[in-house]
Amino acid sequence: MQTEYMFDSTSFVPRPSELDETSDDYINPGVFALDFADFLVEGLKAEGVKIKFRCQEDWGHWMEVDHDGGFTLAIGCSNIEGEMAHRFSLEPRKPYIRKFFKKLHVEPQVEQLKETILLILRNSGKAENIRSLA
Repeated sequence: MQTEYMFDSTSFVPRPSELDETSDDYINPGVFALDFADFLVEGLKAEGVKIKFRCQEDWGHWMEVDHDGGFTLAIGCSNIEGEMAHRFSLEPRKPYIRKFFKKLHVEPQVEQLKETILLILRNSGKAENIRSLA
């Protein structure tokens, strides 16, 4: 199951607040993801996928999808430092997870989310050379 992708783009650039160490939007030197995260949220919304929680991490942005699967389905997105490239990864990364002594088959939901994101990127004209990292 492929859950990590990278692509080239000059469309997602750091916002001034992401470069200002005194701003709440500042993550780490050279790390930015607000444009890409906002783009994904809007694209997913248009496809009927709602983000229920979103936060900054030291590596980029974490977004949790609102769904009925009974597990955390999430997207991480960030830039690739020093390049005009970006990445996204999906959680869970394995086709099954364990929850309360049960084995949950999560692959269909993860694959659907991945295909939706790839469709959004391909149709936007903002991403080139989309490739798997695994």
